[in-house]
Amino acid sequence: MAKSVRSKSKIKSRNILRKTLFGPREEERIQRLAAKQVVEAATVTETETAAKMDEEAPDAEMEGTEKPTTLHRRKRRTPSTNGRVVVRNKKGRVLSRNSVKWVKQPRFKK
Repeated sequence: MAKSVRSKSKIKSRNILRKTLFGPREEERIQRLAAKQVVEAATVTETETAAKMDEEAPDAEMEGTEKPTTLHRRKRRTPSTNGRVVVRNKKGRVLSRNSVKWVKQPRFKK
């Protein structure tokens, strides 16, 4: 039979691998990602400043040019459910499809 993953020898060997093999590689990866993030942040700030400079340009320069059209995001249309309600939980999973919200019914007093 094979040894369980909970055995002391397996735990010890995994911890050694984490320290010697995976640890240094993970540190190198984190350093690469941090350097890449710094470069991307610098390019984003450069484009933002360039956009601000374009907005602050006097209108006399832009008389002959057309304004660029802006892209609008379309709202996602929900498909027609024909009166049915789809109830979802926090994670977006469907709980029930034909549920009806319970409303207290008015009672008539005689």
